[in-house]
Amino acid sequence: MNKRVNKRVRAVFLSQQGFSLAEVLVAFVLFTTSVLGISVMLTSGGANVMRGAMESKASELAAKKIEEVKSLRYYAPYSSEDNDIDDYYYNASYSNAEQFDHPVAIEDYGTISGYEDYKRTTAVQYQYVSGGALTPAVMDPLWKPKNATTPYFDRPKGGPAGGPYDYLHVIVIQVKVYYHHETAPSGSELCYTAQGISGDILVTGGTNQPLLVINSISPVTGALGDTNMQMKIYVTSAGMNDTSQLEVYLWYPGLADYSAKSSPAPQSNAAGTEITCYFDLSSASVRPGYYNIAVYWKDRGVKAKYRDNVFTVIQPPPVITGISNFNWGYRGQNSRQVTITGNYLKNPDSVKLKGPNPGDTYSINGGIVSSTINQIVVKFDLTGDSTTRPPNSKWNVEVTTGGGTDTSSSDSERVWMNPPPNITAVTGSSPPNYYNWAYRSLTTRKVRVEGTYLYGMNDAASSAKLKFGSFSTGNAAFVSGPYGNNCNHTDPIIMNFNPNSAGADSTTNNTQWKVSITNHGGTNESDDVGSERVLMNPPPTLSSLSGFPSPAYTGSRGGSIYNNLTVNGTYIQNNYSGVYLTRNSGSAPVSGTTYVRLTGGSLNDAGTQITGCQAKVYVNPMSDSFDQWSGTTDATNANIGGNYYLYLVNGDSQAGILGTAYPITHATYSISCTATPSGWGSVSGPGTYYQDQSYSLTANPVSSSGNYLGAFRVWQEPPGTDQWSYAYPLTGTATASRSLNCRFCKWFYHGDLGNPGANIATWQQTVNDSPYDNNNYFYDNGGYYVMKIRSKASISFLSANSGEVGARTNAQVDYTGATTLWFYMQQQDGNNNGAANRSYICSSTGTGDRWNVGSLWGSDDVYDFGWRPVSVSGRAAGYIHVNSQTDYSVLGGNSTDTRVRYIFIE
Repeated sequence: MNKRVNKRVRAVFLSQQGFSLAEVLVAFVLFTTSVLGISVMLTSGGANVMRGAMESKASELAAKKIEEVKSLRYYAPYSSEDNDIDDYYYNASYSNAEQFDHPVAIEDYGTISGYEDYKRTTAVQYQYVSGGALTPAVMDPLWKPKNATTPYFDRPKGGPAGGPYDYLHVIVIQVKVYYHHETAPSGSELCYTAQGISGDILVTGGTNQPLLVINSISPVTGALGDTNMQMKIYVTSAGMNDTSQLEVYLWYPGLADYSAKSSPAPQSNAAGTEITCYFDLSSASVRPGYYNIAVYWKDRGVKAKYRDNVFTVIQPPPVITGISNFNWGYRGQNSRQVTITGNYLKNPDSVKLKGPNPGDTYSINGGIVSSTINQIVVKFDLTGDSTTRPPNSKWNVEVTTGGGTDTSSSDSERVWMNPPPNITAVTGSSPPNYYNWAYRSLTTRKVRVEGTYLYGMNDAASSAKLKFGSFSTGNAAFVSGPYGNNCNHTDPIIMNFNPNSAGADSTTNNTQWKVSITNHGGTNESDDVGSERVLMNPPPTLSSLSGFPSPAYTGSRGGSIYNNLTVNGTYIQNNYSGVYLTRNSGSAPVSGTTYVRLTGGSLNDAGTQITGCQAKVYVNPMSDSFDQWSGTTDATNANIGGNYYLYLVNGDSQAGILGTAYPITHATYSISCTATPSGWGSVSGPGTYYQDQSYSLTANPVSSSGNYLGAFRVWQEPPGTDQWSYAYPLTGTATASRSLNCRFCKWFYHGDLGNPGANIATWQQTVNDSPYDNNNYFYDNGGYYVMKIRSKASISFLSANSGEVGARTNAQVDYTGATTLWFYMQQQDGNNNGAANRSYICSSTGTGDRWNVGSLWGSDDVYDFGWRPVSVSGRAAGYIHVNSQTDYSVLGGNSTDTRVRYIFIE
């Protein structure tokens, strides 16, 4: 150790004052009461009472208990078991002043072996020094005798009421022994009281032989930082052996606690004359200088101290072995934190950067943040110009402690100032939306550059550009990356480039551009490999089209619209000119070809996905294309079905093609019809139609044959269901495949077809199930009944206002059991009087209910009103009477001739 440091350390240790007055007084009390074996004996009968045999035994019991209590440790931190005096004998339910009145240890009559006639109580009370005397202490409110947890503690601490509180060194033990004396009145109980003192300070020496004396130690010096220094302590003891429980401490006067504790536990030899222990001199509590030794014999509660600076911790010269954190820096940092590793580095006087050349006289002083035996954390101000902080320079570290000075001897112990940049890769990702490709129309493009020492890009001395041949972009704007005092040499940087500033023309499509980085350490450009370049104007690639049905369907006008389609790929520019589905194996759509344009959608920043697209698949009957309507007719529907391929064109006219086929089918539907009953008629118009194409179904009843005619009745879908339509013909557009049933009726006639003036014969017929013939005019046709009447002269109803009476021979029809009555009506209204409701009477008497057969619209010509059904289901049996104006009158209208041409019943 140099003279300056040695002198300073001695001055510090010579200033120590040793024990305090309180410690001296407590030691004296303990010495006179414990070492000399003096106890204060108080008897219940007074000092002048002669003790009998029982009194003598009581005294013996009290003394034994006091010695038993004093054999315990004065203090030991509570773990899970009782260890020290107050763990056993302090009543936590009462204050320290109340302890003697409320003993916690009570041995009742009959429980003390050999002394069944005696009762014994034991209590303890802490004392503190007040005016040269011991006085009961007021304990710190946060103190507990045992089992204390934060914020409480169990080391005895107290003092006067209200404080200040300090650690206590003395505890008074009080034992009371109760018995019944043979000379006392019957039942009278006597008490013998004894007190003793125990504490944690015992001074070796005195008139009697002490329990433990330290004679010498070896060695008397140790190196700061030694993690396992062995020491031998030579002692004189009364009963110590190799099973004794010991603790050894290094301490110095004025220290609140010990500086170092031996570990593992010290070991005595069998004779109790030599103790072997080990110290860790690298801990934070150890400093260079002089120390005393203390040995605590835990079994006996005795502590021996060896004073007078008997042991010295010596600090060896520092040794630098490396830099574990931030072994580099640049001149833009004003507080660069560096961690220096080595040995004997604790409490340095100074830490400097020297250099970078042997002849340089300037240095940078560091601000020490912290130090241990193995490392120093220090901050350096590296700001300066390129002359005093040159690029790519190595600076020595110089550390000075009380043990000497050490300087870097290799690059692993030096600080690298302004290292040159190094580019290893250009990577793309989204998010956070940076890219390894660009296109020339962009004015801003984030590029992520990986490498080492890519620092300081936020200051004016640094720059970043993209280069290709003679083209070069302007300087990029800094987005993020390593800069400032805490930057790491492996962190990437993100710069915002302007590809449009390079002035490149269309000949630069799909080219690789170098990245050029300049900072305080120099300039570096990408190597000639793709991973370190920015791909400029690459053609788009397509990987999939999601959301488009397979196959897709379309019809004629209007077509089909498919929403929320997603186009996936790479290198899609945000100014792409179009996305198509084309039939020509992925080639560009041209006039006269069939294609589908995808509209709308949103392109992500990475250029990898267009979401929310819409495909409008229309049919153009005037050509093969169906991107939009251009025709005016629906007569021709082009078959646009087939495989389609995804095709995308970027803004620079480069296109991407996906070879996956996406089929589109021009939907067709079958319209079929069955004629029922078979042979009563036919239907024209069934067939296969394109979606939305118009169709027309026409019913064709059979012509007359024999004494019957055929007639159209109703369209049904599917067969056997309720009526669907009475339209004639039936028209519509093909939106689904349909199967229809056209139902017909046959009509028998009565009378002479060749003689219009012939009267209708009088007849009546009952419904039956027999096949129709000339004698049976009703026929059960699978659940519905048909009455066949045909008269060329017709059945006429004359207006009540015409004054004309239609005299006809009786003609009536029995509709018993029928459900529906059908009339085929015609009207001729010469006066064009407009609409008129026609009704007729249907009953057995000719005077029954009038049933409306519908509204007949006026016309100068004959108006073919068509079939009109009227339900008769559930009505009483009756007849249709055709015999007089009174029975059948027409309501409203003049000169109107309404004729019922056909009638049938079902």
